[in-house]
Amino acid sequence: MRAIAFLGLLLIARQAYAHYIFDTIIYGSKSSTKAIRKPAENAPVHNYTGSEITCNINTSKATQTVSIAAGSKITMELGEKKTIYHPGPVTIYLGKAPSKAADWEGTGKRWFKIAEWGPNLNPFSFNNIIGKSTFTVTIPKEVLSGEVKGALFIS
Repeated sequence: MRAIAFLGLLLIARQAYAHYIFDTIIYGSKSSTKAIRKPAENAPVHNYTGSEITCNINTSKATQTVSIAAGSKITMELGEKKTIYHPGPVTIYLGKAPSKAADWEGTGKRWFKIAEWGPNLNPFSFNNIIGKSTFTVTIPKEVLSGEVKGALFIS
């Protein structure tokens, strides 16, 4: 298996009512809160054309990069013992860093989606995410070795 260096780039809500901060990544038998960039607050981003859309406002730097093999599962966990309480899709992206993930601000067209949780249809509902505090995904085996950032969106 190829190993990738993973630095969590936490992207916060794209909608005014999405107020969640995922602060832990769980990989194998390990977990980290230091490999996550966290915003100082979870306020909605209003300037969709500025740099704020990448990681929100006043985001702290991650102080750890973790190594995760392609094909492995990761779990993102909500902070503050919260659970999802309103409807909206959840998506997880990875972005290939041009050099070191810790030095990359997440800009550019380097992102690709690896997971999505959306509505159930017939009848329409978001019951599959309401009440959840964790989201687990397998890193695709096709992800090449190197440094990537992960991003979690909630709309």
